[in-house]
This record gives sequence, C-alpha cells and structure tokens, in this order.
Amino acid sequence: EKRIPKTHQLLWQTGKNEYNKYKDKYELARIFPFIDEMHKAYSCSDFAVCRAGAMTLSELTAYGLPAILVPYPYAAADHQYKNALTVEKKGGAVVIKDDDKLGENLLSPINNFIEDEESLRKASKHISEQYRGDAMPVIIAEIKKLAEKSKVNHNETN
Repeated sequence: EKRIPKTHQLLWQTGKNEYNKYKDKYELARIFPFIDEMHKAYSCSDFAVCRAGAMTLSELTAYGLPAILVPYPYAAADHQYKNALTVEKKGGAVVIKDDDKLGENLLSPINNFIEDEESLRKASKHISEQYRGDAMPVIIAEIKKLAEKSKVNHNETN
C-alpha cells in the first residue's frame, strides 16, 4: 500500500463536527476544523482534494490549483458533479465519486499528482486557463440583458 511520502504535508479541513474525530489520528496531516485564510492554504499546496461547489472551483481556478474533486452527492440537481465534470473535461481536475470505495479510489490520482510532476503541471495549466478573472462586468452585462428583455416583454403585454 502506497502512502503519502514523509516529504509531503497534508492540510485537512474537517469541518467543526468532524474535527475531534480526526484531530490526533494522522501523523502527517495538519488538521483544522476550518481554514479562515484559504489563500494561504492554496498558496502552499500542489493540489487539492475537495468538493466541487462553485466558490471552491472559482478559487481553484484563480490559484491554478489542480484538484481531485469529490462532488457532494446530495447537492441540489447534482450541480457539484456537473461543475466537476466541466473542470475535468478541460484537464484541470480528476473527478472521484463519493461512495463506499472513496478512500481506495483516491489513492491512484493522489499518487499520480505526487509522483508525476508533468501531469501536475499540465493540470495546473489547464485549471488556470479556466479562470475568468473579474466576473463582475459579465454578471452586470447579463443582468442588464435580462432587465431589458423583461422590460420589452412587459411593454408587449401591456
């Protein structure tokens, strides 16, 4: 069985409900109930293993941090899985299903990122390419389009 080499460090955010269960369990892990300054965690990381919510993916793309994504299986309309597939199709992540074989299924992609620097570099490049920068102008433009369309539709019905 392969393990994370001692030259590597694992940062693990458990959530406050799971923290006491794991806080002293793993020698190589730095375990936190919550990480307030994610930018620091991202900055010192080679890759992430995480869920696939919109904010998380936005942060990963901004930092160019490749990921092994484990979508939350109970997310509304399975949106995390859909989010994750979009990133995976463009080469910035690997998607793993959250099921009873999760631990076993994580081992290969983790080892691949640890052992294959070229694969990690390519995934980092691909996830960086998905970063949109400042999304605010795009959001404002879309709101204006919707408002105009709504105004036109409202005027036509009156």
